[in-house]
Order: sequence, then structure tokens, then C-alpha cells
Amino acid sequence: MSLRRPPTRIELKADDIEEFDKVRKEEAYTLFQVKNDHADARTPHTQAKKMAALSRIGVTGRLPEKR
Repeated sequence: MSLRRPPTRIELKADDIEEFDKVRKEEAYTLFQVKNDHADARTPHTQAKKMAALSRIGVTGRLPEKR
């Protein structure tokens, strides 16, 4: 049988909690920006690939609309 020790308690001050929340929000915002930048960057490339594929099979004109 193993001995069980009580959990370690860490006391946080209000300033610590505010700083933690601020850092967490900044990281979330940065992650949001990175995801949006990647999505915007992929869109023209994806459309160019679709147009190239359509031209290879003989389809001309605009890309089909998304439903």
C-alpha cells in the first residue's frame, strides 16, 4: 500500500490571476490570427489549383459556386 500525500496548494494573488488571464488572452488572439492568416493564404492557391484542373479537362469560365 502506498502512502498518499495531500495535494500541494499554491496561493495566488489577484495580480497573478490577472496576469495569467492577460497572457492566455494574448495567446488565444495570436493563435486566432495565425489560423486566419493561413486560411487567407490558402484561398488564392486553392482557387488557382481548381482553375488549372478545370482547364486541363476543358472547362472554361468561372469556378462553380459553393453550395
